[in-house]
Amino acid sequence: PFLLFPSAPFQRFFWLALVFFGLGLMSKPMVVTLPFVMLLLDYWPLGRLGWMGERGFWGRLGWLVVEKLPFFGLTAGACVITVWAQSTGGAISEIPWNIRTANALLSYVGYLQKTVWPAGLAVFYPYPTEFPVWKVLGAGLVLAVVTGLVVWQGRRRGYWAVGWFW
Repeated sequence: PFLLFPSAPFQRFFWLALVFFGLGLMSKPMVVTLPFVMLLLDYWPLGRLGWMGERGFWGRLGWLVVEKLPFFGLTAGACVITVWAQSTGGAISEIPWNIRTANALLSYVGYLQKTVWPAGLAVFYPYPTEFPVWKVLGAGLVLAVVTGLVVWQGRRRGYWAVGWFW
């Protein structure tokens, strides 16, 4: 398979990409998202989900994931090392998951709003202590509707799905 033995012309580029990905992880752990971005790029603009014959969507997607397993392996290792380093250094706080989830939903909708109307921007946004339930439910509903619209239009407008999920 391609994972272990890529064809000769591409073998050098595959291993170079893997080495540079590892170097990127050492310089900035946010690079862990690259394998997921590679899958998005396989969908659009490369269109690699449609050229693998009769395997079906899940078979083609599975093959594309297998092709990127070394990248996902480095990502998993970087995640483990980062969580270990931050927990031993005291950087991970004890905020409950429901507060974190509420903050994430409200932040996503806030960033969408600031994309359309960039007012009240700041370098640092303090962590809110209270979340009105109606705001959290409204934010979840807005995100669900936008995600549904993107998925619905994904076949005709692949760039919507790549932009949204990126």
